[in-house]
Amino acid sequence: MWRSFRVRILMAMLAIALASIGLLFGVSYRSAVRTLEHNYLLASVENTGTKINRFDEYMSDLYQGAVRAGVNTELQETVTAYLALEHPRTDDIIALSTLLKEFCGSSDTIETVYLYLPDKHEMLTSDELHQRRTGISPEQYPWTQTAAGFAPVRFSDAMSGSSHVMYGYGKPLLDKTGRTFAVVCTGISAQTLRYSIFQDSGSAYYFLLNGTESILVNMQLEDNSPPELSPSTAESLSYADIVYSASGDWLYVSVQAPFSGLRLLRLTERDTLRGEMVSVREQFLLLLLLVMLLALLLAWVLGRWLYRPMGSLMAAMAKVGSGDLSPCAEPEQPEEFSQLSRCFNQMIMEINGLIDDLVNERTAKAEAELKALQYQIQPHFMYNTLNSIKYAAILQGNPKIGEQIGAFIELLEASISKKGALVTLTEEIQLLESYVSLQSYRYMDCFTVDYDMTEETAGCYVPRLLLQPIVENSILHGMDVKRGDNRIRVAALVTEGSLWLTVQDNGKGMPQEQLQQMLLDSTDSHRQFTGIGIANIRERLRLYYGTQADFHVYSRLGEGTKFVLRLPASYEEEEYSR
Repeated sequence: MWRSFRVRILMAMLAIALASIGLLFGVSYRSAVRTLEHNYLLASVENTGTKINRFDEYMSDLYQGAVRAGVNTELQETVTAYLALEHPRTDDIIALSTLLKEFCGSSDTIETVYLYLPDKHEMLTSDELHQRRTGISPEQYPWTQTAAGFAPVRFSDAMSGSSHVMYGYGKPLLDKTGRTFAVVCTGISAQTLRYSIFQDSGSAYYFLLNGTESILVNMQLEDNSPPELSPSTAESLSYADIVYSASGDWLYVSVQAPFSGLRLLRLTERDTLRGEMVSVREQFLLLLLLVMLLALLLAWVLGRWLYRPMGSLMAAMAKVGSGDLSPCAEPEQPEEFSQLSRCFNQMIMEINGLIDDLVNERTAKAEAELKALQYQIQPHFMYNTLNSIKYAAILQGNPKIGEQIGAFIELLEASISKKGALVTLTEEIQLLESYVSLQSYRYMDCFTVDYDMTEETAGCYVPRLLLQPIVENSILHGMDVKRGDNRIRVAALVTEGSLWLTVQDNGKGMPQEQLQQMLLDSTDSHRQFTGIGIANIRERLRLYYGTQADFHVYSRLGEGTKFVLRLPASYEEEEYSR
């Protein structure tokens, strides 16, 4: 069933439809989430900017109140008089506390004014219930030691017995010598800031960042396990006035206050936004289901429509499979199947033609084999006749003539033999020795041939009759018959996977014009045996070995000629046989 063409069409179309709608769903859903997150971040930037600006307004009022208190002459004189008292009375404490409270009335932001007396380790406040406390350590109130700046100081106030967080600015009171005899601080509680600014924070977490220090300021969310903000994360968010991004499971919005320099960071979990995508996701899933059903229905209809012409073509193929090779496919089909039918019919016609050609070829081959059997009678008759002459010469006391006829028989067999085109170098040298024996007898031993070969070259395969035409060239064109010291040296060497063959004579040599003519002529009509020219050797090397073989000839008048051949050292006959 699953191999049916209609089922495959159905499955293919269904798979394409599912893949397309799945890709569309994924891209659209991801784009919608990114758009929602981007819009949310832009809205969060505005909301966070409003909150940090309100926070900055509070801090600005605190700072200005601290500055006014630090330069207030009445406060300086009152504090100086208070310090002169060895045992201050209650009226003196109330008077100083009342004066501090006047600074609270000058601003709606200032909740408490603190006065620290370092000489007495004593703290006075504007609070009517907790006006004075002794034994105060400066480390408890950082603003007593920190130089006043635009960033507020966060500290814990324990004057009432229970600690609560405050934000404030401290200013020193200086005497005429420039010595600090008191420090005044204007403060506001973190709880007031929280309910005034961060009460509507929703599901977001707000952190105040001061360098690497991070403080969670909307404490009503502490029960929801707020994230821990590492110093490195806080520092990475302080490189621009406004930063917003999405990283991991969180959405970040960071805005810096222009006055205090503090940065407000808003963190929102991505899952809070993804919940809004549930309805969109359900709509996409419903759309996916509808498309699947439509694709299945369309695939079923198209499958039936496509199978109709395919069924006709399959019937024609079954007819051919049964042995009927007559063209039988119906050409009247839809365009694609019509072309298939025409090609099928043409293929059947070509098969019929090939069958006829094969029958004719086999008939002609049989006739050629019969003729070849007849032609084989003539070479065998020639070999038998020459062998009879050879043995007759030996019986009549002419062994030299018998040897020459034997050498000629070997060369004749090599030239017309049907044996492979490649022979071992040993066999090639044996043929060469037979040829040299004939030429030496002809020229009355006026030249000698030396052979210099290593053992590893003996089994290398070379093209048949590769060296004989080269030696023949040295004998015919290089040898001076009037001299008795004509020498030809044949050498073979294997190095780095290559077989090097060298044929060198000490003959007459030749000018460059004659050398070029020899390399270009494929045959030489003056040759007595093979008629194979030097150019033919080069062509055979190219056909057998391609660019793996080289052939060079070096010659100078009066200094002889040197042939150098390089070909792959092959010990297998079929490797380069063609």
